[in-house]
Amino acid sequence: MLAQTLSTGERLSLITRGLPAVSGTDEIQAILTEGSRSPKGIWVTVPTGRPHLGYVVPLLKMVDFLRAGVDFNVCLGDIYGFLINFKYPISQVEQRKRFYKFVLGAVFDAIGVPASSLPFVDESSYAYTPRHIMDMYRLSALSSQRQLRETGDEVGVSTMFGPMLTPILQALDEEYQGSDFDFGGLDQAGYFRVLPFASRLTICKRGLFEFAEELLPKMGYKKRAHLMNDMLPGLNGGKMSASLPDSKIDCLDSPETIRNKIMAVQCREGDAKTNGLLAIVRLILIPLNRLRLERSWGEIGYSLTEGRGVPESPPYAGPTGTVFTMSVDGTTKHYQTYLEIEQEYTQLQSHEAFKNAVSESVVQILAPVRESYSRNPDWQAAEKLAYPEGEEE
Repeated sequence: MLAQTLSTGERLSLITRGLPAVSGTDEIQAILTEGSRSPKGIWVTVPTGRPHLGYVVPLLKMVDFLRAGVDFNVCLGDIYGFLINFKYPISQVEQRKRFYKFVLGAVFDAIGVPASSLPFVDESSYAYTPRHIMDMYRLSALSSQRQLRETGDEVGVSTMFGPMLTPILQALDEEYQGSDFDFGGLDQAGYFRVLPFASRLTICKRGLFEFAEELLPKMGYKKRAHLMNDMLPGLNGGKMSASLPDSKIDCLDSPETIRNKIMAVQCREGDAKTNGLLAIVRLILIPLNRLRLERSWGEIGYSLTEGRGVPESPPYAGPTGTVFTMSVDGTTKHYQTYLEIEQEYTQLQSHEAFKNAVSESVVQILAPVRESYSRNPDWQAAEKLAYPEGEEE
């Protein structure tokens, strides 16, 4: 049993810090206060397109969950992936699932969390059981087409029936993994779930999480808490998507490709709101630097194996009291807040130094992932079967 090193308030603060939207955290607090067990959380990810840099954002947040002593699983929605990407055979979805396990495990290691700390659970491990099949029927009978279509664009615009089953699958994932909370991006939130400081986003749909909150209790199952993280936009604004290669940095992109993509980003003078590079700093580099500093102070809570093999001084890291570092004309400059970075960015006429700082930071973050791939023939074989040349999603 782990020694109690954090108070209930400290654990809850770790679980929710940095999140723009949460619901139902009273239940998490009650579990922490009662103290007989740890809260159970899940993150559902669907093996469709290739994982990109945007996946680092939720993985970083999972470090907080582990530090808070959360019992956390990564759910690989393979049945969901088959239904939403219906043009691909289930055998190819299986290879994509293998590919995801390799990538996500390598990213965990790269940010200082042993992959073994976050178990993977396949949705298919319980989706074929008689009880689950019956629950699919029961939840289908309770759901209207409108409720299902409102959960997301992929479901709302599809002319196929398969995608309409995916909200039901994800809702049942919460029950069948015994979770107390489900963690995901703001794209899974209904519009009223977005907190005031995240109101810059307009989310005019029910959301997968609201669907689960409304319908699971009608089946006699408890309503789970839902925690939502910001989503990394594309390099030039908009959505970072696996189906839009120029919008994203693949987790296996070469250093040259990463540098070329970042140097090609259009940095409009005075415009900080739609810039994908600033988002990388805010959502990835600053949180990584914070985790590094906390690790150096021994503030790792219950995450006792955290930090092995991670560079102590990455290029974006600065001394205590700073959040980001970059070199300008041979001079090292430290920033104390993100707002300071954003304000300076809007006044720059040339963004070359800023682009260089971001690109070198991303190159270093992903270097262990590429190295792991180069030494793993099983991973390489899975890639060829999961994403034959010319197929992205």
